[in-house]
Amino acid sequence: KHGAFSPKVPIQPVLIKHYNRLNTLIWTENGLGALIGLFLTICQFNNSVELEYLPLYTPSEQEKESPTIYAENVRDMMSIAIGIPKSNHTFEDVALIRECKRLELPHETGLVEFGQTARPYSITYRQVEYLLKRFANIDTNKDGMISIEDLAVFLKVPHDTCLQSVFNSFDRDDDGLVTFHKYVFGILHQSKRLLQNDQSIQQLFEFFDSNSDGQVTREDLLKLPLQIEQRHIQNIHEDQIVYAKCGFFCKCGKLISRRHITDEELGEQDNYNWNIYELLGPWNYDQFKQLLTDNPDYLLLFHEYQNASLSGLQREE
Repeated sequence: KHGAFSPKVPIQPVLIKHYNRLNTLIWTENGLGALIGLFLTICQFNNSVELEYLPLYTPSEQEKESPTIYAENVRDMMSIAIGIPKSNHTFEDVALIRECKRLELPHETGLVEFGQTARPYSITYRQVEYLLKRFANIDTNKDGMISIEDLAVFLKVPHDTCLQSVFNSFDRDDDGLVTFHKYVFGILHQSKRLLQNDQSIQQLFEFFDSNSDGQVTREDLLKLPLQIEQRHIQNIHEDQIVYAKCGFFCKCGKLISRRHITDEELGEQDNYNWNIYELLGPWNYDQFKQLLTDNPDYLLLFHEYQNASLSGLQREE
């Protein structure tokens, strides 16, 4: 928060230290409530607190130009002075914890250190909340972890080398499980790189636009991945072959005509149909890019399909 750092004037940092063995003046989202904390506070014989005024901090010219740098440097000084490590958790993390409760996920699932996440990727709380709801739909057993099997069922695609590559990009610890924290960073890091490169999206659009008519249809989305499967996957389980032939676990239900998530739906999409194979399309380039923006895990998967197809053609040549 820029707050007092925006006016470009010196700041008076103040440290607050509580010395009671039972600190009832601070509570967390899942700890004591305010009324119980107040009751326990007045039950104590005394409540000790110390205020320490640090030296006045005068900003440099660089800090005057950037309130973010100014605030971070003051924060560093206060952290060193009080001997407590910094944390990038913000109020948005608290809001995500509340959302986790509503989605029946473990509350710690939502701890992504929002301050650290939002800064490099320029992402809003609503966008992270949207990814949390996607994650909750993947995590069917609600344990705060997803496996590659969970991801395959959610995306309605077979467990193949392309999906494995996407999952490995999330699973940085290589333990076969992905937390929401790893899912968010994997999605943001890779999708931002692809979406900022118009040439990459244009090539992906042309890859799916098989008849070069300037539109991608639902059939285009289904057809090319299946060709890649037939070329690359061996010893695939029989029931997976059946699913692939009918369109990637074709438990589709009712098809819908929407091409992407509207602004009104963002944040209110508990009942949203997450599977893009159930969208009717067709999509022109701008609509296709919006579709991939709304569904970043499909963006990563389609990019892998494209790479697999190109590498397969090169081997055939």
